[in-house]
Amino acid sequence: MNNAHKISLRSAILINLNIMAGAGIFVNVVDITKALSTAGGLLYLFVGLFMFPLVFTFAKLVNIYPVGGFYAFARPMSPLLGFFSNWMYFFGKLASASLLLFVAANFLKQLLPSLLGHVDALLLSIGILAFFIYLNFLNVRIGAIIQNCFFAAKSVPMLLMIAIGVYCFDVNIISSLVDVSATTFMATLPLALYCFSGFESACSISRQMYNPEKNAPKAIFYSFFSIILLYVAFQTLVSMMLAPHIGSITTYTEAYPYFISLIPTTAWLQAKLTTLISFLIGFSAMGAAYGLLFSNSWNLFTLAQNKHTFAQQQISTLNKHGVPATAVLVEGLFCIFFLLATSGNKIQLLQISTLGCTMTYTISTIAFLHLNKWSNITGLLSLVTCSGFIVACVISSIQHNFIALHLFSFMVALGAVMYYWCKKNR
Repeated sequence: MNNAHKISLRSAILINLNIMAGAGIFVNVVDITKALSTAGGLLYLFVGLFMFPLVFTFAKLVNIYPVGGFYAFARPMSPLLGFFSNWMYFFGKLASASLLLFVAANFLKQLLPSLLGHVDALLLSIGILAFFIYLNFLNVRIGAIIQNCFFAAKSVPMLLMIAIGVYCFDVNIISSLVDVSATTFMATLPLALYCFSGFESACSISRQMYNPEKNAPKAIFYSFFSIILLYVAFQTLVSMMLAPHIGSITTYTEAYPYFISLIPTTAWLQAKLTTLISFLIGFSAMGAAYGLLFSNSWNLFTLAQNKHTFAQQQISTLNKHGVPATAVLVEGLFCIFFLLATSGNKIQLLQISTLGCTMTYTISTIAFLHLNKWSNITGLLSLVTCSGFIVACVISSIQHNFIALHLFSFMVALGAVMYYWCKKNR
């Protein structure tokens, strides 16, 4: 790549932060506070530090396989592992997109109560999804200016909540940490893990940087460490504000008007700030959902090119705008399935997404260890990390009636049937 088109270390750090910092941090505040009280920030610290070997491993994998993604990582070991690695990541990210669509719909309802107050959130989510699918058919890309707007939309509410938390800081509340059982901590862990997913996308920009051998590791780890500190500060401070009244706050949409009410200002200004925060979080969620739908269709396209899907020719055919239109349509159908099957339940969608990504991380780590003849300490530590996360995901799903685990198993079974049917008829 010409040096004129390469990105600097500073730009790479900002891009990484934009990829990793999503709407998850905003929707988790109530659930984490209910489970862990003011110790919620420690959950993000633990998960972030526990993931460091995994981030190292993926940084090395991307350097070895700059194209092809998860399928390319595992394909040298087995086409079957390559398929499942890509397939689980594909539908895991669609569960995440479904969650983001539902979050955006709820904030839109709050933002426009007279217009959308009586519209079902599921129906509104599907409406937004239909519009995004149409834009994807046209290959409408999100430009740099809009990307910066999305970054601001994420940053402003987060920094404002931190500022309010600092203003309301009460050392007595912070110090009154509740006793948390290991099971409760493990069951809540997928909520934090969801907020760190996306780091693998950040690794992929290394080849677009100046002096990537030196700057790529710096960009990945500076941004990852920064996001850990930001998450810890955010969750600790919002938990401090929520903890005394957590019994009367049931959803994340109720939390932010409460935070704004703590600002010593006029009711008019509080109302305007509440509207602004709802808009920014909803806008951020929609941007993240669109980005996922835009990029994730190529994972299914990769599987079709390798003859692992039904309707291989249709899925691997590009329309006049250079888009795998059938893959985009399949994405939409899966999102509708996830929304209807879970009724937009945040925890269930988050669990499916987290488990899908974690299984992909695990297969990729095994592929890395296989490449290094199982003698790489970073890869072995990554495998320990993945194993711990899988256990946490299963415990979390068990505590929520197995629904996420059943849906995940159904999608894996669907993939297995598709893989072996295609192999038989090849």
